[in-house]
Amino acid sequence: MTSTIDSWSSPTNLGPLYPLVGYEFVMFIACAAALLGFLVWKFRSEHTQYRQMVAELTEPTQFKPASSHSPPTGSPSHQESQDAHS
Repeated sequence: MTSTIDSWSSPTNLGPLYPLVGYEFVMFIACAAALLGFLVWKFRSEHTQYRQMVAELTEPTQFKPASSHSPPTGSPSHQESQDAHS
C-alpha cells in the first residue's frame, strides 16, 4: 500500500487544507469582542436591575399601626356572611 503523497519535502505545495485560511485570527478577535461586549452589557443591566430591587426593598414604607379599636376591613357582603356564621 502506498500513500498518495510522493514527497514530504514541501507540504506548502499542497495548498490550503481547509477553507478560509488566514481568517481564523480575525474571527477569533471578532468573537472575543462580541463575547466581551455581551458580558459587559449583561453585567451592567443585571447590576442596574439589582440596584433597583435593593432600592425598592430598602425605601421606608408608610405602615399604619393596627389597633384593636379599628373596624375590620373588607367588603360589606363579606362582613354580613361572617356575622351570619357567628
